[in-house]
Amino acid sequence: MASILTIPVSSFYNSYSQAKSQNPLNNMIITKSCPPTKPLSKEELWNHFLKCDADGDQLLTKAELKDAFRKLGAMIPGFRTWEGLRCADGNKDGCVSRDELTNLIQFVHNLQYTSISDK
Repeated sequence: MASILTIPVSSFYNSYSQAKSQNPLNNMIITKSCPPTKPLSKEELWNHFLKCDADGDQLLTKAELKDAFRKLGAMIPGFRTWEGLRCADGNKDGCVSRDELTNLIQFVHNLQYTSISDK
């Protein structure tokens, strides 16, 4: 017959707490210092999206929007494009016209992007 070892929970907890308190790493606070970043202004975003109108037809297509979000650093630019179209494309033609751009800029401004890549 096998014997069962029973340890009172309180003694296990006390020895665990003592070992934890003696570990100097448990009392360390790790902070990461980052330079403060300011979100892009609505004017900067407006200019960015106008520059992304590759064919100059005053309409931002899905491909142009995806490229614009990629340059803003979106993790999933296709998803941001879908969200942007859902928010800004009032006539549901699949493009953002200059009249609808204000709604897109408000949506993107709320996402607080901080830089634009040239790539």
